[in-house]
Amino acid sequence: MPTMRCECGQEFRTPKGAEGKRVRCPHCGRPVAVPAARASSSRRRGSARARSGRSRSSRTPVLIVGIAVAAVVVVGILCVVVMRRRGAASGAQASVHPTQTARQQARQEPTPRPWASNGQSRVSYSNGDVARLADRIGSRDRRARVAAARSLAAMGPQAHEAVAAILAALSRPSIEIELQSALSKALKRIGPAGIPQLLAALKSSHPRTRFYAAQALMKIGPEASSAVAALAHAVESDPDYSVRSNAAAALGAIGPAASSALPALRRAAGNPNARLGPNAARAELRVRAQTAIHEIKGTFR
Repeated sequence: MPTMRCECGQEFRTPKGAEGKRVRCPHCGRPVAVPAARASSSRRRGSARARSGRSRSSRTPVLIVGIAVAAVVVVGILCVVVMRRRGAASGAQASVHPTQTARQQARQEPTPRPWASNGQSRVSYSNGDVARLADRIGSRDRRARVAAARSLAAMGPQAHEAVAAILAALSRPSIEIELQSALSKALKRIGPAGIPQLLAALKSSHPRTRFYAAQALMKIGPEASSAVAALAHAVESDPDYSVRSNAAAALGAIGPAASSALPALRRAAGNPNARLGPNAARAELRVRAQTAIHEIKGTFR
């Protein structure tokens, strides 16, 4: 409630709702005009809004500049971190020992070359096409490897000089199924012409090479009769039971011409009435040896 002063010099409180009206002084009775409060308050509100608008408009450029500076600082920090990491990586590569680099390159080598470390001497090719295809089996391009293997299969016996290269490719720790199938087909198509190299591969120090050599002789069948002695020796003395099993199967595939290997097969088969035992590799050898005996004797049913 506002306080008013009358012309008589006395002050008094105006009643509620008297703004903008005339009231009588309680002391002298004269009418006194009470100013309207709404006009003054609206003026104050308008001025306050104007001041707040000016303050906001003045703060906007400052905020924009602050955000831009912060973004520049963050980008600069990220650039420094990335450059340091790249420098550390390049330094680590530079500190690698030469022998380690050589080992890495050796591991990345897609396949051994035709003279792979099987105790064989380097193959000398009389057919340039066979030499190129044998070398292409070691290509880093998967399609090129498969295409080369299929081309060797199409050449048949003419590709017999590539047997060592094919066995070396098959002996890789990891090989694509498509390439493995194409290489196995090439060995089968080459046939008896590749027997000398397959016999040499049976003496390899790599069990996978011996494994695939015995398997190839099995696929050749009766025409591989010249390999009976080497296969019989493998059945009894090869340190890898999977190679022994393939050798026994190869003797069975040769048939009656492998009768001289029957004693070795009987020793490998053991007692046919005895349990096979928990060792799966030995059990497989016994089964294949027994099957080979029946195939050679012509009593297989």
